[in-house]
Amino acid sequence: MFMGLTYPENDDRPTGGRPYEIMNELAKNAGQLGKHLKEVVSPEMVRWAYYFRAGDTPSVLYLIDPENDPDNPAKGSWAGIFQRPFPEQRPNYWTNVTGESGFDYTDPPNTWKNAEKAIEASYAYALDKREEMYSELLKKVKKLYGEAD
Repeated sequence: MFMGLTYPENDDRPTGGRPYEIMNELAKNAGQLGKHLKEVVSPEMVRWAYYFRAGDTPSVLYLIDPENDPDNPAKGSWAGIFQRPFPEQRPNYWTNVTGESGFDYTDPPNTWKNAEKAIEASYAYALDKREEMYSELLKKVKKLYGEAD
C-alpha cells in the first residue's frame, strides 16, 4: 500500500507517488479521520511506511474488500486467507494462511526462515490489487462522510 512514494533530495517527507495521492484524497474526503491518517506515522520513525502504518494494512484491506464476507475470514479477501491454527486451544485466534511457504504455526522458530517466502507472496498480491483497493477505500470513506458519488 505504501510502495512508490517519491522524495525530494535530502527530505524525509514524500512529495509524490500513488500513496501520497491517495492520502491527499483521504485527507480531503474523510474528515478528521483522513487528516489524522495523513500525519499518523512520522518519517523519522518509519520512512518507508509514511502515511500507512505497517500492521494496519491487512485490517483495512479486509474491511474494504467489496467481495469479502466479514463473517468468514477463511473465505479470503484482499487481506489474504485466514485460518485458525489452533481451533481447539485458541478458537478466536486467526492468522493469515502462508500458502506453500511451509510455515509451521505449532513451531514457528523451526520454520521462521520460510516466513520471508510467505511475506513476498502477500506483498506481490497487494501490489497487483492496489489500485482496486485504493478505489474501494475512497468509495467507502466518501460514503461514510457523506460525499459518495
